[in-house]
Amino acid sequence: ELEGVLQEMSRTIHQNPELGFEEHKAQALCTDLLEKEGFSVEKGTGGIETAFKARFPLGNGQGPRVAFLAEYDCLPGLGHACGHNLIAGAAVGAGILLRRLAGDVNGEVVVMGTPAEEGGGGKVIMLENGAFDDVGYAIMMHPSTENLVGRGGRATVKFDIAFHGKGCHSAGPEKGINALNAVILLFNAIDNLRPLLPTDTNINGVILDGGKACNVIPDYAHAQFSVRVRTQAEGEVVMEHLRRVIRGVEQLTGARAEYVLEPGYAERYPNDHIEREIQKTLEELGEEVERAPLMGRYGSSDIGNVTLKMPAVHTYFKIAPKGVASHTPEFEKASDTPYAYEQMMKAALAMARAGSRILSDGEFRSQVDEEFAQQVKAREEAKKQA
Repeated sequence: ELEGVLQEMSRTIHQNPELGFEEHKAQALCTDLLEKEGFSVEKGTGGIETAFKARFPLGNGQGPRVAFLAEYDCLPGLGHACGHNLIAGAAVGAGILLRRLAGDVNGEVVVMGTPAEEGGGGKVIMLENGAFDDVGYAIMMHPSTENLVGRGGRATVKFDIAFHGKGCHSAGPEKGINALNAVILLFNAIDNLRPLLPTDTNINGVILDGGKACNVIPDYAHAQFSVRVRTQAEGEVVMEHLRRVIRGVEQLTGARAEYVLEPGYAERYPNDHIEREIQKTLEELGEEVERAPLMGRYGSSDIGNVTLKMPAVHTYFKIAPKGVASHTPEFEKASDTPYAYEQMMKAALAMARAGSRILSDGEFRSQVDEEFAQQVKAREEAKKQA
């Protein structure tokens, strides 16, 4: 019965894609089901209208709080090509299953709706506004082309820049200040900067506005960059290099820069103890599970910021064959198949069992906490070295 209800919920989210911070239907679908299962629901959590926090106390309620994190925003023009409809179904399912399976323990099951992962940083906003302050452990799983544990994620830097120059007729360019030239010079300077940047730093940019007519020297140009680094500490190093480059471009061109250059998503640290529990269940259910290197040329997500605050995991469950890339029409189709929903239920059960182990096994919980403490210590040392 639960499987059918969760599949219908996930399919409805898939068929009604909503952009970040606009996920009203998805929020309602998730919270309606959780309320029917006896959860108390708060909407608008962390200052975001489409966020939520659903709670179910176990025993006396005075114990660990395990949160399953749901995402449900879509991609512009692509719908659910990242499979967030399945993340929502798996998280809601895990919360309900843990409520049913927990037994005689004290603590609380929490399901949190975290909007706008695709660039909006919903979890970052919710963290800053205290939504995670009473949560001890966070678990989520993401659809992929393989079942995967052990993988971390890279940090990002927000970099958006506009140059203001002086417009004039292109027959007399010396009378103006070419804002587009400033942007082009910035791109070239960043290319020359790459050998000085920390290993595995990626900077990719696009020009969003370079002028309106070829016979007019543009007085305004706008560019945006995606910056990925291994850690936020390395991001600080990269930002200082970029500030220096921006100052140089201003001096060479006379254009004035107006920009946002600040930390974005944090790097992601897995918790091996929790992930091995998830792996164990998936393998018992007949799945092959791969172990990825901790760091590599990976993407980024706002779950990284959560992993800096508490033991948290972001593992992967298979819904499509290798070669089907995320953020494509093919992955959007793969996110709405009987196989995908079957895998979603396996993910829900794997997360629920991991949550049950956290709640019921004090020794295991201590191991999880110690692993997190060691990560905190290692980050502090790395920050000093950077």
